Amino acid sequence: MKWNKFHIHQYHTVSTSLRIFENLLKIQTIDISNFVNNIWNILAQKIPKINTFALEGVPSSGKSYIARSNSAMFRYSETIQGTSSFPSQDMYETELCLFEEPNTTLKTLQTFKLTEGADTAVAVKFKPSVTIKRTPIIITSNYPFDTLAPTDEKEAFKQRIVYIAACTHTHS
Repeated sequence: MKWNKFHIHQYHTVSTSLRIFENLLKIQTIDISNFVNNIWNILAQKIPKINTFALEGVPSSGKSYIARSNSAMFRYSETIQGTSSFPSQDMYETELCLFEEPNTTLKTLQTFKLTEGADTAVAVKFKPSVTIKRTPIIITSNYPFDTLAPTDEKEAFKQRIVYIAACTHTHS
């Protein structure tokens, strides 16, 4: 089965979905066993201080499809790169967060403390700050999202995040 564009709201049978997903991982040269173990450890919060799974790769390589496929069974929030003063407010009382194309700067650094899995206070519009409990995060990015982060923070990210940087093939 060749991987093509998919309609995000189209549902397949479990066996067809599994075949599509396995094929996508193979096309992207992502080791299936390693992927399953890593995503399970993140979603089930098995490893302390490792709370985030990041998919890096070229545009249209299926990163968002992979991320959304793994989030559909959870109550999740989605944060898209932008200039919001409240980028994490929707994470309150969710089970998973998707960050699409995040950009780590000194201004957004506190938000990215969430990757550690520690309780973190976040700003909420028109309300007092709330504390976000450990919530797994899946990040998709076309480039290393920590490029603008201070050097010492980059090292901290490497210790908190499972990176899959193999999404190199686009759909046809």
